[in-house]
Amino acid sequence: MMIKAVLFDFDGTIADTLPVSVACVNILSKKYDYSKVALSKCRDISMREAVNKYLKISMFRLPFFVKDLKELLSKHSDDIKIFDGMDKVIRLLSQRYMIGILTSNSESFVSSILNKYNLRKNVSFINSDASVFGKDMMLRKFLKKNNLRVNDVVYVGDEVRDIEACKKLKLKMIAVSWGYNSRKLLKSAKAEQIVDMPSALLSLFSQPL
Repeated sequence: MMIKAVLFDFDGTIADTLPVSVACVNILSKKYDYSKVALSKCRDISMREAVNKYLKISMFRLPFFVKDLKELLSKHSDDIKIFDGMDKVIRLLSQRYMIGILTSNSESFVSSILNKYNLRKNVSFINSDASVFGKDMMLRKFLKKNNLRVNDVVYVGDEVRDIEACKKLKLKMIAVSWGYNSRKLLKSAKAEQIVDMPSALLSLFSQPL
């Protein structure tokens, strides 16, 4: 198939935000009345499991929690780095495809991280949506907004919810094992393709997808 665009998740795929995110989640533990979370336990559970099992935040309070978390993260943007090699991936792929980012963070937050690496110019669009679990709806909106069909896009993400959303839309996806969810968890969610380092992404895109 002819690929026109590569769509990336941001947190855990491009940017190494997990340690800072867990620290911010623990800062909010007293306000939202849950026990602090150990970083070592995070990668082997899905986002839905984390919310239901560890945070135990009701769906009513979840939007307020997400808002507070985003505000805290923005204050720690200087501590967030892009994974080694992902800058090269974005630069090289942007020579052949439109590059997009789908994120629950604000566009300004994502842009500020990209600008540190002089990468904003390589990204054609950043779609920000506050939804935590409706990623399939986010993807549908993105495709419609940018006049793209499912077969025009490859999605690159790091979580079980990415896999589930792409399966619903029958969207081609490549899972990365260095992000929020471990290779074991991604495999159990039946990811079609899993890569373990950014250079492997470049190898995949040099072949027919």
